[in-house]
Amino acid sequence: GINGDACELCFNGELLTERGCNGLFMPRGIDLERCGDETCKNGAHCVKGSCTCREECPYQSFPGSICASDGRTYDTECQLVDHICKSQKHLYITRYNPCQEPSISLIKPTRDIQDAGFNNQYQYPATPTSITVHGLLGDYCINDLDCSVHHGVCSETRQCICDTDYESSVNGRFCILSQEDQSPCSSNPCLGGGTCEEHDGTFTCFCPSNRMGNQCEMELSAHEPLVPLFNGLSSYVELAALEKVDHKLSMSIEFKSFDSNGLIFYAQQYDNGEGDFISLAIVKGYIEFRYNLGDGPVSIISSHPIKINNWHKVQAKRWHRDGILKMDSYPDVRGQTKGTLRSLDILTHPFIGGYPIKNINYLSINFGTSDFFSGCIREFKLGHKDIKIQSASEPKSRKRVDLGECQTAECKTSPCKNEGRCVEGLDGKYLCQCKKNYSGPECQEEKNACTRNPCKGGGECKFVKSEPICECPPGRKGTFCELVTLSDESAFTFVPSFNSKSYIELPTLRHVSKSFEIQVWFLTYQPNGMILYNGQNTNGHGDFLSLNLVNKKVQYRYDLGSGIANMTSKESVQIGQWHKVKITRKGPHGSLQLDDGQVVTGSSYAPLTELNLNLPLYLGGFKFSYTLSRNSDIVIGLDGAIQGLSVNGHLVEDLMEHAKDSRRITRFSGPPCDSHKCLNGGLCKPSFRSYTCKCRKNYIGKYCEKHLNVVDDKRPVHFNGKTYLKFMNKLTHMINTNETNMDLVEEDVQLIEWNEDFDTDDDEQIGQIIDDFDSDEETFDIYGRRGETNNKFTVHLRTIEKNGLLIWINQGTSLKGDFLAVAIVDGYPELSYKLGKKQNTLRIKSKKRINDDKWHRLKVIRRRRTGLIQVDKLKPIRGKSGTGASILNTNGKVWLGGKEPLPPGLPHQYYKGFKGCIRKVKIFRKRLDLLRHGDNSNLKLCSRT
Repeated sequence: GINGDACELCFNGELLTERGCNGLFMPRGIDLERCGDETCKNGAHCVKGSCTCREECPYQSFPGSICASDGRTYDTECQLVDHICKSQKHLYITRYNPCQEPSISLIKPTRDIQDAGFNNQYQYPATPTSITVHGLLGDYCINDLDCSVHHGVCSETRQCICDTDYESSVNGRFCILSQEDQSPCSSNPCLGGGTCEEHDGTFTCFCPSNRMGNQCEMELSAHEPLVPLFNGLSSYVELAALEKVDHKLSMSIEFKSFDSNGLIFYAQQYDNGEGDFISLAIVKGYIEFRYNLGDGPVSIISSHPIKINNWHKVQAKRWHRDGILKMDSYPDVRGQTKGTLRSLDILTHPFIGGYPIKNINYLSINFGTSDFFSGCIREFKLGHKDIKIQSASEPKSRKRVDLGECQTAECKTSPCKNEGRCVEGLDGKYLCQCKKNYSGPECQEEKNACTRNPCKGGGECKFVKSEPICECPPGRKGTFCELVTLSDESAFTFVPSFNSKSYIELPTLRHVSKSFEIQVWFLTYQPNGMILYNGQNTNGHGDFLSLNLVNKKVQYRYDLGSGIANMTSKESVQIGQWHKVKITRKGPHGSLQLDDGQVVTGSSYAPLTELNLNLPLYLGGFKFSYTLSRNSDIVIGLDGAIQGLSVNGHLVEDLMEHAKDSRRITRFSGPPCDSHKCLNGGLCKPSFRSYTCKCRKNYIGKYCEKHLNVVDDKRPVHFNGKTYLKFMNKLTHMINTNETNMDLVEEDVQLIEWNEDFDTDDDEQIGQIIDDFDSDEETFDIYGRRGETNNKFTVHLRTIEKNGLLIWINQGTSLKGDFLAVAIVDGYPELSYKLGKKQNTLRIKSKKRINDDKWHRLKVIRRRRTGLIQVDKLKPIRGKSGTGASILNTNGKVWLGGKEPLPPGLPHQYYKGFKGCIRKVKIFRKRLDLLRHGDNSNLKLCSRT
């Protein structure tokens, strides 16, 4: 363990003593300095001919707590140097972690040191210093419990001494076995199942996957990731063997360094350093990516240096002889090896942050520095695999040596309550890891039965006399609000109202990390109030998205981790009036538009471009203010109402049905349904600033003013090119003429849609598969995204128009998704559909013209990739789409007569609605009763059958 020309140096910076390199380290910044006729010692420096202690740290010190040879824990290395200077004592660092023994925290001010051995000219401010006091050997004690040293006991003279068969170590901090030939591992120093390995008269603990620290004394948390700290001296992580990297390898790492040199990643062919290798290191402040395929190494150096103690993201890629290095948002740097060899042969395990000590001087020739990495690593990826190098469940992490916890300056104030552990989170801010029975950003909340909210349907949980009590929202009852009392008719018209302290909690927004489009229809009675918020961390740190009213202006903000984007509408909202706000984001760029006003654009700061959200989405207000980012500028909830929410073209049809939690939500009573506009018991449903009447049985018309009679049952429905009927829910329900299950959309109503399954993964959205064309028991669920292998429609119609869309089913807002359409093109009916992103649109056109003002039966069938269209009893026309997908994925809504808006790229004839008469529609063998559907506002009948 000793090297140097005169065998005077320890290889890893340890202090050489009479017993060799035994774990002591000299703090940085205490070199001797000549000052006139005297010498400044113990870290003092010369100022105007006098030795003075520095007021500020002259270098970037090790940031974590350290243990010194006086048995005390110091918050930073700089604090130790300051104490050495002021006390003029010779102290050393024994470990780059807190001292092991249980300690008592004592806060006391420093005092001027005036004694014969110290010149009074040393000047320093009297600032508070936090020092931890221990029950060390020689300290006063009453019983054995007062002696914190392992194998220490309290003697008859009330001093801590070593127990029988043990003796004091050189630094007086440990009790070691008296036998000189005793193994360092014999005392089982590694905790929690760690494996002890002896070397050079000392030992190293190899921790199990759920522990870390010099002696595996820290247990990793299962619910929050830690950001590991490397001490630059003995820390490293050994990974499992690399696989399939002979031709290509890519890695990505996010780190901050405390030094301008340090090994980040290294893997080699042979243990002695010979043969191929690949490395990533900080060399003289720059990132160097090196590899050798056998014809000599290549070194690719970043175009810009790193900034000490700042977070950086570095990506390194190799393909055969070519290599690419990218740091943050700076341009790529490229390189290529000489020679003809193209394969990288790695036979040993790779290492992160450091390397086992042997052959370190020889290996440093490969990676360009003899220093290990000093700093924090919060993300490491090989290829697309995110490797949690410190995680208990990470199979790629084989060994972890001397890792600490990366802590922010905020951790020094001990913000975590109830014995919570303070660590640095992935966003660079502090994060409290709570014990089992506590929660909250600072572990301040004791968990109870309401923590997971057993109340259904948005019920509010209150903990009363050790029991959870559910306060149910409108339309719910029962112990846990499990019973639905809101009728279908009431749900149809329900719009939630907020009182500035209300909120609706919805599942976390999904599929918005790279881009999104969100629309909200809202009304406010006050100039300020929160509309929408979704965050990343419960302490308010990290990424977030917010929509907020500030002085009647709509304010749109988001943070991707490197600085917020802030946009404010040019127009002001009108109190008591419905407004529509649309926000978008693609990468760092965003836009905001209020109603049809000016589009405001903005961008977040580089380099991060993805939005990471973990918390629930809140509408109209917030549950806990501390979960909000300070940068969101949210102060109070909305005093008003929210009528609609759309994300990426998908509408939440019933906000309360999707709510995970809510508080103080009531039914909104106001425009546009604030008067009796629907006659004969019809229900008024708001649609932005317009409305739709849902008529009672036997009534139709825009205001439900027309009564149906027996004669009307036989009359067909008239479509005027703007009559669009939307069908949803299960088909078996729609067939029951005693129920009302169809929505009618007027021409001036623009719908935005969001599936009920917005919180599920794509592979869970296949839904019910229909295998039998002609089953009378078919229950075609067309609410939410469904995958269908078959479709069958039968329509009896009459028209004189050459063009018009008859049936429309689709997914999303563009033609990138699946769709199926039936239209009349130049007088001929045609079926078209697209299955999957890689398929082209198939169009099957009948040879029979039908715009002759005569009744025709049109039958359309699709079975997987095969389609068929038949007019009357003529021979069907068939077609088959290309190889690939065979399932039609849609949003589950069937439109009859047309739809607005339609995605661009369709034949121009599709953008015209159907004009004519329809007297019968079947889906499979089930007939729709159009007249008694109920939502038939503005519906007219044809004059003849």
